[in-house]
Amino acid sequence: MSSNKNPSFNWEKLKENFYRNRCISTTFKWPTITAKANHSNLYAISYTSIAVYLLDSNKIEVYNYKINLLCSIDVSEIVTDDQHNENENKLIKIWLDYSNDDLYIVTQKFIRIVYSWNPIEFKDIIIENDQDQEIWDMKDKFIVTKNHQDIYKIATNPNNRYSIEKIIENDGKFTLLTKDHWDANTEIIILLDITYIFMLKHCLPTVDISKIDSDTAWQKVILSKTSNSVLFYNNKTKNLHIINENGKRVDSDISLTNTPQQLAWCGNDSIACFFKLNSYNEDDNKHELYLYDTLTGTHVSFWYLEEISFIESVSDGVKVFTDKNVYLISKVPWSTKNIFRLGSTSSSAILFDCLNLLEHGSKPRAIENMRSINLEEAIEECIDAAVEELDPILQKKLLLTASFGKGSLINVTSKKVNTISQNYVKTIKFIRFMNNLSSITGILLTNDQFQYVGFPNLILNLVKWNDEFLKCIALCKFLELNGLIADIVYNWSKRKIQIASDEDDDVLYESIVNKIDIGDGTEIYTLKDFQYSRLGIICYNEGRLGLAKKFTILDSNVFEKVKTLLKLEENESALEYAHSSGNPVVELYCLLCLQRKLSQGQFTRILSLKVEKGGILAIYLSDNYEFLFDFYRQIDDYSKLGDLILSKNEARTVIDQVADLKNRSDDPLKKIYNREAELIKYQKELSSKYDMTDIVGCSMNETLKKLLQFSSNKIINSFIKKFSLNDDVINLTKCKIYLDTKRYDPLWTLINSKKNLIGNENIIMTIYKKLYYLHDAKTEAVKYIKFIATNSYNYEKKLKMYLECGDYLSAAQLATYEKDSVKLQSIYDTCSDESVKLQIKNFFKKI
Repeated sequence: MSSNKNPSFNWEKLKENFYRNRCISTTFKWPTITAKANHSNLYAISYTSIAVYLLDSNKIEVYNYKINLLCSIDVSEIVTDDQHNENENKLIKIWLDYSNDDLYIVTQKFIRIVYSWNPIEFKDIIIENDQDQEIWDMKDKFIVTKNHQDIYKIATNPNNRYSIEKIIENDGKFTLLTKDHWDANTEIIILLDITYIFMLKHCLPTVDISKIDSDTAWQKVILSKTSNSVLFYNNKTKNLHIINENGKRVDSDISLTNTPQQLAWCGNDSIACFFKLNSYNEDDNKHELYLYDTLTGTHVSFWYLEEISFIESVSDGVKVFTDKNVYLISKVPWSTKNIFRLGSTSSSAILFDCLNLLEHGSKPRAIENMRSINLEEAIEECIDAAVEELDPILQKKLLLTASFGKGSLINVTSKKVNTISQNYVKTIKFIRFMNNLSSITGILLTNDQFQYVGFPNLILNLVKWNDEFLKCIALCKFLELNGLIADIVYNWSKRKIQIASDEDDDVLYESIVNKIDIGDGTEIYTLKDFQYSRLGIICYNEGRLGLAKKFTILDSNVFEKVKTLLKLEENESALEYAHSSGNPVVELYCLLCLQRKLSQGQFTRILSLKVEKGGILAIYLSDNYEFLFDFYRQIDDYSKLGDLILSKNEARTVIDQVADLKNRSDDPLKKIYNREAELIKYQKELSSKYDMTDIVGCSMNETLKKLLQFSSNKIINSFIKKFSLNDDVINLTKCKIYLDTKRYDPLWTLINSKKNLIGNENIIMTIYKKLYYLHDAKTEAVKYIKFIATNSYNYEKKLKMYLECGDYLSAAQLATYEKDSVKLQSIYDTCSDESVKLQIKNFFKKI
């Protein structure tokens, strides 16, 4: 458009709002005349694609807005339209998911979801719990069945697996006479029963159905896509009735002059429709589209040079499809209205005029006008308006106006200037991106539509076209959204694998890996952590097992690598990578998977080859005695087998067997097991000779203790000699016996005769504690205190022990030796024995 032409000349005012009509695609044209039909079930539209059912060829074809054919599907391979055939399966409708461009081909028996165009990939879903139910209609992923009119929804789990789930059983609650008697969006479903109007809120945790009206004089219901506003239409009276998004009924109905060809919401507060006149009364009205205000019923008209084929609601308005072009009718944003409305005195309009004055040499007048406006507000409105425009000339002019105003800011904080500058730069970047995106898609997208669909969905939809990979990556890099690049590269690689059925595995492998990793300027992107396992699955599905393994082992994610290798039946490789990763969780996962899928012999064989001693699996299965016994025996791990047998049985019953197994291994502790086996054997001999039945199974020290208590010196000496027991063990055992039997004199004699016992403070402290605390033998306990060495650490401890035993004289002697007059005085004051106090008193002279 000309930069001098005010865009408001093309606006139409409806109540307080302005609406405008803009051409958003000039490349659009219906593929064949048979595609243009008056039945809405014959076409489906998304923001980037169009699907049409061609009557003459019986095919469904999917196009982008450049009318490039993306795929063609033969309907005869899906449906059987023969009423005499018991397997009759008619085509009901086609629908494109706005979020991901999946094509839903709805038939009586099932729904085919096509999620890839080239090659064509699809998933068929049925009503699993009640296969006798036929599908009657589907709207926005909600299904009504033919027989009972139960309502189902199509659900998608995190693994992108589709299923049909029942959300409400009709059970006679309502009756829908035609497919126009119900509609659905992402939050609610409206049902026109023969008696009531029902609203079903399916977005709640518990599906809620309620009556909202008893007026049933309506034959069509249409829900807004972006709110819960509802439109009702009566075929006889040609009246429109509105319930707004707050659930409030509009007071007056809208009366139409003719039967509308099609009705659609334009945003949330206006209704679009066009009329198809009879052939004998055709005139220019067939190119007219009416827009009605939902509150007042007033309307405005938009005229077209081509015949209108159909209209489609979008997030911010309504798309109008003609034979040659696509148009968008939408509400004019507030910022745009302030700038371009005729007679506007807003700051942004004055700033826009000031730039025009400067361009035409009227500098003084421009400067004077700028002094009367809120410059910050004007700049922000120009920036906001630039985002909402689709015409590059207007975008540029608005951005120049904002830049001009930004350069004229005075008396504004630097923080505010920085905020405006950042918003300005961000807007320029976004507009450049949107223009590039439009050049790819062949259709202009508004800011509102872009935000509604979301950049990730738009990019992945374009990836389905299969020839825009580089452009999609460029767009991701431009917005610095590199997280999506891996998905783009995956889709590029996936398609290359699927269409290169005749290409050699090595050549295909090199062509993909080099494009991803080499970084020589020819790669589509360099990725450090690309999930090659996903490509391995694709190759597996294509029957290229060798190539699948080559891709999978490149994956840096060891869990995904192991999981995929297991699927490829590469069991040894999977276990090898799991074990070498050092990750016990991954290794255990792999081992348990192998245990379930392999026979016992195969499992133990692979473990013996790839895992040392059973490792983590043996720990996990520590309670599975039968498995571990068989496993250790098959891999000849005699040491672990001996430990297993010993852990589940009494030592005296199996020690010979365990010792024999240990001798057959390189276990460094096998001498200990042999010694234990000899001990059990000796105990059994004593038991049979001397009727010492309780000795079998005792430890070495317990055996010596029993012999010292009850046996002759001959047996004791024989035992000591046989097992080479040293004197320390013997003496300590005797100490325990004397303490347990309260034989204090032999204990004192033994301690005094053995210097190694006197010098062992641990032994002395043990004797003292048992005598003092267990036996309450203070007079005996106090005798052993002197054997504890006196130093700075032990002084306080010894002093306390003397006082505990009531030996004040020894405590005083210790304090005197340490020159501790304070402690000595405390001992003197505490002592009640006058004779002892007299001796203590003499000690003060020595300090």
